[in-house]
Amino acid sequence: MSVPAPPDVGLGAVADPASVLEEDDTAPLLPVIRIVDDAAQPASSLPRAIEPASLAVSIVILSKAILGAGELWMASLPRSFLLLGWAMAVGFLLLVAYLTHFSVEAITLGRLSTGKPTFPGMVEALHGKAVALLLEVSVVLRAAGEIVSCSEGLLVVYFIVIADLLAGHKGSGHPGMVCDLGGNFAGCDSRGWISAVVAVVVLAPLVSGRRLASTAIASWIGLAAVVLWMVVTVALVVVAWTVSNLLGVIPIIATAYTCQMTVTFVMDDMRGLFSQGRMAISSLVACLVCTAVFLVTGLGGPYLFGADVADDVLENFSARQAVLVGAPTARALDLLIRVGFLLSILGVVPAQMWPYRAALGRLVLRRELTGLAELRAVSYASLALFWVLAMKAKSIWMPIQLVGATAGSVIAFFLPGTLALASRGSEWALSRPGGYWTLGAWALIAVGVVQLICGTAAALIFSR
Repeated sequence: MSVPAPPDVGLGAVADPASVLEEDDTAPLLPVIRIVDDAAQPASSLPRAIEPASLAVSIVILSKAILGAGELWMASLPRSFLLLGWAMAVGFLLLVAYLTHFSVEAITLGRLSTGKPTFPGMVEALHGKAVALLLEVSVVLRAAGEIVSCSEGLLVVYFIVIADLLAGHKGSGHPGMVCDLGGNFAGCDSRGWISAVVAVVVLAPLVSGRRLASTAIASWIGLAAVVLWMVVTVALVVVAWTVSNLLGVIPIIATAYTCQMTVTFVMDDMRGLFSQGRMAISSLVACLVCTAVFLVTGLGGPYLFGADVADDVLENFSARQAVLVGAPTARALDLLIRVGFLLSILGVVPAQMWPYRAALGRLVLRRELTGLAELRAVSYASLALFWVLAMKAKSIWMPIQLVGATAGSVIAFFLPGTLALASRGSEWALSRPGGYWTLGAWALIAVGVVQLICGTAAALIFSR
């Protein structure tokens, strides 16, 4: 079913009306920015229109947004599958995958029925300002964390993971990649300066653009890196075959697909190509890709390591691989997995930064951030804050569970479900059979309640 293009959301707006900003999409990682004065330039030299994102780009960005949230849990999936049992774990994972696809369809329906281009705008139109404010706070909380409660969000946790991978952490018995590859030189295990260099050299350019589609290459690299992890796991399972606690587990699987705050940015980048059917295809393919990755990771870990599988499966790989394929090959595979995990984390930062800075602008400044200078200022200042919080963090287990149980439930389950219920009478809902939106909405809300209860209890009562 073809639908008209949604209202423009101001992606082409600039802070200074006397100038026009041009962003070169052919250099996604390091956008080339040039300011062109209208009065001083002939018509033939004015910036070209920004091309809409292709279906492939929309799929890969949405996939990376899902994997970006899921990656922090992927290392825990094998242990979760072991505790739940493969049948229940696979069943629950497939249920969450379907509900994630449904939630994307619900957000698409909300956009079409309300005419509002943003997730908070849809929520405000259907549920009022108070609920929209709850969503904005949830997005900021999930991305950045709440300093008062010391609950780090995803972007802070990304810094912690980056520091763990590159510099290592005490007590792990696993050196960081800098020491591993460069030798034990002074400072090779300095989490602070190594992660700071990564923030300045890699992350700052990644979050400097205006369009999420401008980071497509980073998303492709990150997706390829996660698939590489999957391939290595499959290979080791084959080698192994030839040589012959519920509360904490449910939130890990339930929040593995959280991507809803990025969905409207993917729609925006489609521009004139946006349609209900096109968005459904993007969501379906992305969910299938991510489900394959999660299933291989979740099932492969217990098969390889049995009851000894760690909460963080990365800790198991080095020793077990040495038994299966020999020490030299094991070291190479271990390094390959860690490099891939690092690249994937780096590639997903923009997908979390875009909704975070948009929500922060609406909360603090009461308006949309449109000028490239202010977008960069917010991005760079936030990266600095996240780095400080990450260097002071002592444990990420409880923060991940708390953020997933609270803000994650609001973003991924409760509000998409209520959007579907409120929009089911619109003309755009007629593309689905009767009862589709009602049943899917209540299923989303029910899983959200389970996640909220189990995740909060696990984090506050049983967390180690």
